[in-house]
Amino acid sequence: QYALENPDNPRLQWAIGHAYTLRGERDRAIPYFEQAIALGDTSDRTLRELANISLAAEDFEQAASYYQLLLQQNPNDVEAHSALAFVAARQGQVDEAIMHNQAVLQQAPNDYDSLKNLAILFQQAQRWQEALDAARQAQVVAPEAEQPSWIQFITDLETQMAAQN
Repeated sequence: QYALENPDNPRLQWAIGHAYTLRGERDRAIPYFEQAIALGDTSDRTLRELANISLAAEDFEQAASYYQLLLQQNPNDVEAHSALAFVAARQGQVDEAIMHNQAVLQQAPNDYDSLKNLAILFQQAQRWQEALDAARQAQVVAPEAEQPSWIQFITDLETQMAAQN
C-alpha cells in the first residue's frame, strides 16, 4: 500500500526490487530497479543489482552497460572489471577481456580467477610468453587440487612456445 502511495520514492523502488531479488523473482525486480534509476537513484547498489540480474539472464550487452556505468562511478571496481572480463570473453573480445582482468589484478594482484583467465586468454591470442607468465603466477596461488592441471598447462605452453620458435 505504501508503495502505491509513494511511487516517486527511489529508495522504496529499490527496496521492492531488492525484495523480489532476494525471493529469486528477478524478472519482477527489474522494473522497480529501473524505476529507481529513472527517479535519480544511480547508486552502486541499484546499478549492481541490475547488472547482476542481466548477467545471470545472459543478457550480456545489458549487463555490460550497467557495469560500465559502475566503472564511471568507480574506475577501480573489481567486481565490475571482473564481470566485464567475463562478458568480453564470452563475446570473443579477447583484448577487452585481457584489459579487464589486468584491471582486477591492479587492485587484487593475487586474484586467482583473473590470473587463470589471463593465462587462457593470452594463450588464445598466441601471446605465449604472457600466457606462460600468467600461468606461473596462477599456479602459485592455485588450490592444491589444481596444481597438476597447472603443471600440465605450463608444460603445454612451453611446447607451444618451442614450436613457434
